[in-house]
Amino acid sequence: MPKGAALILEGGFDPNGQFYFLPIHDTARLTQLLRQRTVGLFLKFGLITGPPFGHPCPRRP
Repeated sequence: MPKGAALILEGGFDPNGQFYFLPIHDTARLTQLLRQRTVGLFLKFGLITGPPFGHPCPRRP
């Protein structure tokens, strides 16, 4: 099974190199979004195959 890692910054840099802090409050939604996009890319490039029925990345309770 593929493994991966991501580094998420709470903010970003402008063209002058100044960092602007933008806090992430809802990490559960961000985690779900990243999970769905990652699985979608793996499916698109044929790196994995989806189940015969249902969503390839079911929501966790």
